[in-house]
Amino acid sequence: MAIASINPASGETVKTYREMTPAETEAAIAEAHETWRSWRATPFAERARLMLKTSEILRGRSQPRRPVRMSRSSPSAWCSR
Repeated sequence: MAIASINPASGETVKTYREMTPAETEAAIAEAHETWRSWRATPFAERARLMLKTSEILRGRSQPRRPVRMSRSSPSAWCSR
């Protein structure tokens, strides 16, 4: 069975994912746990450096905000578009 991510505003399917088997799910959980253990052991200064770099990348991807009319009865709202 496929799992769909749907944009609630438009009803458009953004992406479809295949369902994971129980073994794949267990493997993903084990990998995430090991990654967390590694991150936890990383010195704070290194984690801070990586988080700042991540912030720079994400800010570079953001789009300017502009007013969008949500519906006839609601006021304009600010959202990313």
